[in-house]
Amino acid sequence: MLTAKRLGIFIARTVGYVATFAVPVLILSYLVMMKSNATLIAPPPPFDANADLPRPIHDPGKPTVAILASNEGTEITDLLAPFEVFAASEAFNVYTVAPQRIFTPFLWGGVDMLPDYSFAELDELLGGNPDVIVIPFIQNPENPEIVEWIRDRAGEKTLVVSICGGAHTLAETGLVDGGKVTSHHNYLPLLESRYPQLELVRNVRYTDNGRTITSAGITAGIDASLYAIQKLMGIETAVATAHKLHYPHVHFLESSDYDLAVSRGPQLARDLNASLILKQETFGVYLFDEVGEIDLTALLDSYGRTYTAHTVTVAPERKAIRSRHGLYLVPRVDFASAPRFDRILVPGDASAPVDALMAWLQREQRLTIEFFYPQMATDIDTPPFAFDVTLTDLARRSSTLDAQSAALSLEYPTEHLTLAVRQWPLLRLLPALLIGALSLGSLLWLEYRWRARRVLATAAQ
Repeated sequence: MLTAKRLGIFIARTVGYVATFAVPVLILSYLVMMKSNATLIAPPPPFDANADLPRPIHDPGKPTVAILASNEGTEITDLLAPFEVFAASEAFNVYTVAPQRIFTPFLWGGVDMLPDYSFAELDELLGGNPDVIVIPFIQNPENPEIVEWIRDRAGEKTLVVSICGGAHTLAETGLVDGGKVTSHHNYLPLLESRYPQLELVRNVRYTDNGRTITSAGITAGIDASLYAIQKLMGIETAVATAHKLHYPHVHFLESSDYDLAVSRGPQLARDLNASLILKQETFGVYLFDEVGEIDLTALLDSYGRTYTAHTVTVAPERKAIRSRHGLYLVPRVDFASAPRFDRILVPGDASAPVDALMAWLQREQRLTIEFFYPQMATDIDTPPFAFDVTLTDLARRSSTLDAQSAALSLEYPTEHLTLAVRQWPLLRLLPALLIGALSLGSLLWLEYRWRARRVLATAAQ
């Protein structure tokens, strides 16, 4: 007969067994997640940026776009994507600006930059307000120096565009009080609690309040930037720019509506990866002069979001290079200091200058160069957009859920893509299951030994 005492003992033992299995697994998962996040946001090694590097040529006949950066860190796609969109239109002076013109890190991607101007230098150059101010997500979004500069430089004819979490900084300025604001789906609850005066809008790519435009998460900044070009320069310029970049979502110029499906599956896959994968792969991304800004950030900002790999930019020397539209970028490592890579990715096609890379690979690392964007190939009528390539590669090499988790984090539409059907690898659970089984097995062995001793002691009496 099952008495209350026996039932209590049974429940206590069951709880003990479960805890013995689960607690080491949870501790391991916590430590792995801390390591994963530390790898992802690791500060760059020191670099003595030469602030005397030539500035972009200023055309007084063109309106000026000032894209903000924080010297503490800026989300990479939030800055590089609008930078290339506005620059590719050829209708604007496009400058990056930060409180100081010093070596400035990007968040997530494993590359850094030197802004074109400091706040004071851009003020001196323009002698007035920029025509467009773009606000990416920055480290310390309430930075008073940055907030004050935006507020002071947002003149009556200045269009202010926030990208993703840049809505936080825009909200701090008060320029969007009472306006419709959107942001990354994970960031909206914070804005809702901090700024009740805002009208938050979900399931759109951007909002337009007249003087301010706000974009949803990360890649929606491309749509907001194209829309700003349409607003200032006309639909023809905006469409031509989108086609030049091979951007497949031009329809968002007509309507910003977008039903973002926030699925638990991709989020769970990302969380499991972050807490279970003991050693992420390391992808080397080759940095060279004339590299496309979106080509680069699609590689650098996709893989890390799945926690399956992290990316590190590499070049023959650790010095500033010029991107396609003139931005100074700094690789994290040179050939001499590079770690052992699992893949070497080139953000370009076979015409990219890779002779030095090839010689180094043959000498130091047994890897094949992977060219990622066949944009110059003559046998392709419509070359794929950069994020289409990286997400397709993620689905093919890692898993469909990993590609979907990156797309959700980037808020990039994938309805037009045919992603490979590859199951999330259950083997990723194995280390945690082994740790839990070892812990539970040890307890059961100790319990068996204790019972055996009790039996022997009883028999000896």
